[in-house]
Amino acid sequence: MSISFNALSKAYGKIQALREVTFTLEPGDVLGYIGPNGAGKSTTMRILTGLIRDYQGSVSIDGRNIETMRDELHRRIGFVPQEAGFQEWRTVSHALRTFGQLSGLSGQDLERRIGAALQRLDLKDVATRRIALLSGGMRQRLRFAQALLHDPDILILDEPLNGLDPASRFQMKKLIQELADGKRYIIFSSHILGEMEDLATRIAILHQGTIKRFGTPEGLRAEFGLGSVIEIESSRRDSLQADWFAGLPVERCQAQGRNRYLLHLTGGTPVETCMPAVMGVLARHDFALSSLRHLQPSLEDVYLALTGEGA
Repeated sequence: MSISFNALSKAYGKIQALREVTFTLEPGDVLGYIGPNGAGKSTTMRILTGLIRDYQGSVSIDGRNIETMRDELHRRIGFVPQEAGFQEWRTVSHALRTFGQLSGLSGQDLERRIGAALQRLDLKDVATRRIALLSGGMRQRLRFAQALLHDPDILILDEPLNGLDPASRFQMKKLIQELADGKRYIIFSSHILGEMEDLATRIAILHQGTIKRFGTPEGLRAEFGLGSVIEIESSRRDSLQADWFAGLPVERCQAQGRNRYLLHLTGGTPVETCMPAVMGVLARHDFALSSLRHLQPSLEDVYLALTGEGA
């Protein structure tokens, strides 16, 4: 079982949105689809959902081309678009009921699913409220409720955390983690790379319509030789000198304000073997150490190393 994107290309007039995009997902994968706005993330998702039919290349699910399985495709996919228009006069439960009927659900089964969705997305108290009166966070939860109503095994989330307040963002991240149950395929896009850190098991970096890299977060960090970072903080305004660490696998020392420093270790250096030596150096120079922490390279670091620009 797999979802395979094979040489997927799409142009809008003279603008090439996708160029030979190729990668494969297995059940249980949570794909973080990284790229700046306009990179082609939404185009890829809309091809998979069937909203775009005019493209080159192919997408297959379990070895079958999606063009041959249109009815089944709609039953298997749950889509949370970046922006979804609602009929503002409907109530929350009315909107879910209408969506469920369009998805082929009916009767007691539909009512049971609506109740479960309202409970899971914390919308039970606003079930009879008109959509026009919902906050942005509640609207996003309603989009999730619609997408999950028919229990899809492929979940596509286009910028699912965009525009949410911190509390709503935390709730949505927790929900995505719960949905990553090892059986579903989850594909979510974002131009905020920090959102990927705790969620994605696979990363696809899309730049100017081309997949630059595909792999695990750990694998991408290792590929680019991004060493770990040791953060050093002083309880006073001590000056730390880079030449103190001569002979240690330290690539560079970076000052961050008056009492904070970052030691960038050479790629591949196990931080646990270097930390005691760093502490010994600081002790010998009577450095007033208040904090010593290991910082992992971020996906932002990977993206910058690959493209030379921010997402």
